[in-house]
Amino acid sequence: MEYTVMVAIYPVILTNVVKKELGKYYESSDIKRIIQCTRVDYYDIIKRTPDMGGSKNYYIANMYLGAYLIGLYKNIREKISLEEYNNIIENGLKNCGLLKLKMKKVNYLSSKYRKSLYKRAKWAKENEAKYPWTWQIKIPENKNRDGLYFEFTQCGLCKLCINENVPELTQLMCNTDYLSFSLAGFKLIRTKTLAVGNDYCDFWVLKNE
Repeated sequence: MEYTVMVAIYPVILTNVVKKELGKYYESSDIKRIIQCTRVDYYDIIKRTPDMGGSKNYYIANMYLGAYLIGLYKNIREKISLEEYNNIIENGLKNCGLLKLKMKKVNYLSSKYRKSLYKRAKWAKENEAKYPWTWQIKIPENKNRDGLYFEFTQCGLCKLCINENVPELTQLMCNTDYLSFSLAGFKLIRTKTLAVGNDYCDFWVLKNE
């Protein structure tokens, strides 16, 4: 992947996010080693992952997050179960002040967000051949529902997990969507995901009452 400023920033942010959670399972000396090894693995994953369009790709941050979480998982999976790792991710992100601040500013039902979604879908389709790993978005006009509804017919994180031989992590990545929407004050309803073999991931977003 293309190196952007955020490539270097993400390990710093995410180290602070997971450090406290790792303390529930490891001594401080072990945590220091894990963090160092994770950082090395993170940059290796970034280096061998196909270009996604850099900052032009709205979802590039998801790939940085995925690369870090995969790197961390590879360094703790001998001791930590998938369920425990899911808790580490969920609790860490819940307590991330920067994420909370960012999500509070998002209104998924605004006209501004809808326009942005159409713009992302258009960009992804136009650049599909150039960036074959990027998310592909479908916004069905015939599925009239309250709130916001769209589908991902391709997911970069699914491809990343398969490429890194950790397909079991894909569903954990999917779980972070629920958390992100809830931090913004919205509810995500989902019946299908690419992670379990469906043709698409459905996103039906409603305002929390």
